[in-house]
Amino acid sequence: MRKAKSKIKKDYKIEKTDNGFLVPIDLIDFDENNPRINQYLLASELRSGTKGLQFSKEQHIQALVDITSADSGSKDFEPFAESIRKAGKIYNPIGIIPKDKKQSSFRCLRGNTRLAVYHHLREEYPEESHWHKIPCLIEYQPDELEIVVQRLIDHVNRTRDWNPSCFPEAATDLLKKYGYEKLKEISESLGYNEKYLKTQLEAFKLYQKHEVPLYKKNVDGLARQSQFSIWVTYIDNSKVRKAVDTNGGPKKLAEWIVNGKFPKRLDIRLLPKILEVPEAKREFLRNDASSAEPLVKQDEFLNMPFYQFADLFRTRCHDWIKENYKSKTFFTNPATNILKAISKELKESLK
Repeated sequence: MRKAKSKIKKDYKIEKTDNGFLVPIDLIDFDENNPRINQYLLASELRSGTKGLQFSKEQHIQALVDITSADSGSKDFEPFAESIRKAGKIYNPIGIIPKDKKQSSFRCLRGNTRLAVYHHLREEYPEESHWHKIPCLIEYQPDELEIVVQRLIDHVNRTRDWNPSCFPEAATDLLKKYGYEKLKEISESLGYNEKYLKTQLEAFKLYQKHEVPLYKKNVDGLARQSQFSIWVTYIDNSKVRKAVDTNGGPKKLAEWIVNGKFPKRLDIRLLPKILEVPEAKREFLRNDASSAEPLVKQDEFLNMPFYQFADLFRTRCHDWIKENYKSKTFFTNPATNILKAISKELKESLK
């Protein structure tokens, strides 16, 4: 995008439209209670070593630019902004609430990223006045409980998910404020059962207690908490929990996560077997779980009961015949060829 140099002329007049209002973007503050933004700003606090920092609107915009890119795994904000620029507007209004009775300022509840895009486009194209005001739906006097529940519902239905730990963080804040007797009501509002929400909350509690403090030494990792599901599995899966608890507990699990012991593709449910097989455990502690995984499979093969081996052998024979029966050499010592093929496969599995 080109960088414009002309001065921005600010207009603070709110306009009524058929679908809501056009509100000057300078009158709308970003949602300071949005968990996605909060986690990014928490990383900034950890990086500076100062708690309770006050962040400017520009810092909120930069946070949303970085978060949007991190969510997609690529530099996603610029193309998103460009698609809105080409359309000339957004078709889905953002949701805002008045911050005072005079309606002289507002807070954005839904659409923080789109609001950031409008700020970005106004800086880039200040002469294009339609980026100075954004389509909005104004919600008057909503109950704070309704606001937070709606934020969670939006998370459930959004096309670009929050970071996995943001959902239980928002739910935790909600329950702290309104009491755990609201758990059933909140669960029903979100379309989840109580067990699911309880699991998420327990996992978040462990994550916050054991993992987040470690990011003081590795702050950049805080914004990429894509492995929150490991904590959920720890709560949900008794075998994983037992394996972790006998090898240092949640504190050690947090260290493994922060130190990159679990590649994204790995099923965490394999961890008990990794920690059970001595060679695999040593490899896991030396490198990571993906390096240990082949050693688990090798151990499973070597300790396979005879009836399972016989069944595997029969299956491999059947597969080989099915794949090679049209081959010209099929009828030349087929038994020898089958044994050679299976022997080669077994050697590969034992490497």
